[in-house]
Amino acid sequence: MKVILTESVENLGGPGETVQVRPGFARNYLLPFGKALRATPENEAHYAARREHYEQQNASRRDNAASRASAMSGMTLEIIRRAAESGHLYGSVTARDVAAALGEHGYTVARSEITLERAIKMVGLFPVRLRFHAEVGAEITVNIARNESEAADQLRESREPSDSADDVFAAKETETAAEKSTENATVNASAETTADESSEMTTENATEAATVNVSAETATVNASAETTADESSEMTTENATEAATVNVSDETAAAGEGAEETETER
Repeated sequence: MKVILTESVENLGGPGETVQVRPGFARNYLLPFGKALRATPENEAHYAARREHYEQQNASRRDNAASRASAMSGMTLEIIRRAAESGHLYGSVTARDVAAALGEHGYTVARSEITLERAIKMVGLFPVRLRFHAEVGAEITVNIARNESEAADQLRESREPSDSADDVFAAKETETAAEKSTENATVNASAETTADESSEMTTENATEAATVNVSAETATVNASAETTADESSEMTTENATEAATVNVSDETAAAGEGAEETETER
């Protein structure tokens, strides 16, 4: 939905600007609170005719907001709540509670003028932003405690001198350097471990290969020995056969000669 702003609106623009907004935001906030007009030809003519009036109205609201902001800026607002030993509240502190506490001190502040991203659920000191106009704001501190004594202690501790910005920055740099050193050491250790594992795997593979080669050579030698033994056995058998054949031949020859001699004698 397009609207014509009649005053400055945070994150949107200033008087006279035509902007695009969500329909719900326009109907529930901008239009009913007189912060904008529907962007129609009639309203454009109306605003043009009363531009000076709207600009003066915006300036008056800005001045009023600045006065309120000046009165509350930097103040510490004490809120007492029940809480556990851990500091967790039994409940929470919301923008409604902050507005009520400001009212007790004589300041009228609408909940819509209090910027609180989420409800507070712990004891302690919390900054809270007040927005009275798109161009004017203030910041207060909400001191949430279980009793007035604790609230005073928290406030006193917050005002004690702390480390200088340079010391904090140097400490951060030292911490960062230490973290990087630790990370590098971890990476190097991992690399060494990987190298050792790779070396061990290489040694194991070499040992296995050597074992396989020795086994293969042993098997070859055994096979050669068996072959030699078979050949020797075959040769022995052949020699024995030849020897037996020669003996038979000699015997046959001797028998033949004996027969011839017998015939001659006859």
